[in-house]
Amino acid sequence: MSRLRVALLLSMVLCLPQVEAAEPVRGDASGVDTRRLQERLERLETQLQNQGLLGLQARLEESRSDIARLRGALEEFSHQLKLAEQRQKDYYQDLDQRLKALDARLVASVAKTAEGINLQSAVAIKGGGKPTVQTVIQPAVSAADPVQPPVGVEGVALYEKGSAIFKRGKYPEAVAVFEQYVKDYPDSDLTANALYWLGLSYLAMEDFKQAAEVQQRLIKNFPKHDKRADAMLSLARVQARLKQNSAARETLDQLIAHYPKSKAAGTGRKLRAILD
Repeated sequence: MSRLRVALLLSMVLCLPQVEAAEPVRGDASGVDTRRLQERLERLETQLQNQGLLGLQARLEESRSDIARLRGALEEFSHQLKLAEQRQKDYYQDLDQRLKALDARLVASVAKTAEGINLQSAVAIKGGGKPTVQTVIQPAVSAADPVQPPVGVEGVALYEKGSAIFKRGKYPEAVAVFEQYVKDYPDSDLTANALYWLGLSYLAMEDFKQAAEVQQRLIKNFPKHDKRADAMLSLARVQARLKQNSAARETLDQLIAHYPKSKAAGTGRKLRAILD
């Protein structure tokens, strides 16, 4: 501010002849009325200060307006985000309830439906008949498929034990029995079936990770087995329960493409519509 005062003083000195022409000289020997110059200088300083304050106040008001607009936009964004989160939560809750209902119907249906061919094999063994590949199980295979070895009396008994436990809803015990069967008879003609029921037992226990792994083992190791379509449907349900909707849709698309006329594909189309 001192530099400004010096500059103003110099400019006023330069304009001194005009001041002398307008008014008689009063003051000291140099002809300059220092008191009047000082007052004018102070007035100019006051005006400059007032102008600076007014500009600063205007900028401050503008900044406040910008902050208010930003705050309003932020509040609106937060509101929209909460709505989106609630819609997503409602969607997954609805999807989870639908999947639970489907799983409950599936488990109940499986528990009530006995595999006739396996029961026939058990009856034949109890009656003293010699089990063969045809009497134990005869999956739908092509001529190029390898024929799996038949399981003996002990293996059938273990498998039937697991099925009976599953039907009673004792899923942890069923898991133990089917795990034992798969370990003892990894390549028998009932292994794929045992894996399927094992996966359903994990699904009923809501151990979705294990359920997915078991059904994937069945799909990979038994590509020609008639339980493969059911395993793909079960896998898609598990993936949906894990909120892996993209993977579930892909699994269902493969199921529908490979087994278009199967009952599993029909159910898969309904589930696919729910996931869209």
